[in-house]
This record gives sequence, C-alpha cells and structure tokens, in this order.
Amino acid sequence: MIYKTIHQSWSTETLPAKYLKIKIQNKKFFKDWNYKLWTDDENDFFIKNKYPSFYKIYKNYNHYINRVDAVRYFYLYEYGGLYLDLDIIIKKDITKLLSKGKCCLFSQKAINDYFSVKKYEKYIDPMIMYSSPKNKFIEKLIKKLHTNGNNKKYNNIYDNMEVAGPAFLTKNFTVGDDVDVISDKIVTEKNLKYYDDVYGIHLCDNNWVK
Repeated sequence: MIYKTIHQSWSTETLPAKYLKIKIQNKKFFKDWNYKLWTDDENDFFIKNKYPSFYKIYKNYNHYINRVDAVRYFYLYEYGGLYLDLDIIIKKDITKLLSKGKCCLFSQKAINDYFSVKKYEKYIDPMIMYSSPKNKFIEKLIKKLHTNGNNKKYNNIYDNMEVAGPAFLTKNFTVGDDVDVISDKIVTEKNLKYYDDVYGIHLCDNNWVK
C-alpha cells in the first residue's frame, strides 16, 4: 500500500501566501492524500516524546536548518508517507513513481552549485522523500544522526548540509540499500533548462539562509 500522508514543515501554523498557493496547486495531484503541517513546537514535542534519545542532539544543533532537515526522517520512520518541501511545484503526477514498501528518494545532476564544487556528479536531496513506516534505510539514517553529534565546525553556511541535509543523505546512501532513487524528475528552478520531462520544480527559496 501507498501511505498517503504529505508531511510539510513551517515555523507556525500560518503559511505565507506563496506556499499556501503552491499547496493548493499541488493538491490536484494528491486528491485523496492527507496533509500534515508540522510547526516548530510540534517538531520539538514529537522528538522529545517519541525519540528522547535524540532530543539533546536535536536541541543542540548549531543552526535552525539542522533541526528542520533532521526531523523529516523521523516523520517518515514513524508514520510513513511523503515529505515535501513547501517550495516544490508539482507539474505531473509523481505518485506512479513511488514503490510500495520502499523508500523513494529523488536525485539530480550537480550543475554549477555547492555539489558540483564538491565534485559530486549527482546528489540526493531530502526536499522530497517517500517511505513506508519503519523503513530500514530511514532507520539507518536515524542511527547515523545519533552518532553524528554536532561538533564539526563549518566554513560556510552551505556546509550545514553535511549535518542532516542533501550532503548527509547522499553520503549515507549505498547501492545495496533497499531504496529506489528517481533521477532528474524534481529539479531546481535555476537548472530547469538542462532537463526534460520533469515532474516538479524546486524553487530553492532557502529561507533558512535568510
């Protein structure tokens, strides 16, 4: 079965008009799905009560985005469903790309960005992820987050993606994992010209940088 819950996160229950509009537009592709918008307070309560062993690490992260990145793995492990960043515009029905019982991740080419500078050919972005509950790969990521801690010093703000974001996810994926990696279907807006037949566009608003 496909777990039909879309998890999204914002600081409060009130979405900015831009993201509310995108949500309404996207709903035509998820007509019988439930939406769950997680607030900062709900995230804190969720980790504290469901995953207390991780709570100290979660609270001690140096940057807000580290918590936002990390908590999404816990949503999927606990409840299953689709995590979707608020700034992704869906253009085609992606549900047919999802595999029952598997974790589905979305990758794209590294083009003129942080990852190309770091010599990545492709990278996996947690901007969108699907999983059934208690998935073994998501469990692996959660265990890694427990051991990572938060002691490393970063040279620039984008290096924070090593903590729990795209660089963390890419580094911790191996070919032997029971995961479907769907390539070049959800792509960044600035690099749209390099792709054909895309299913969605990631606006990359980077609110966490601001």
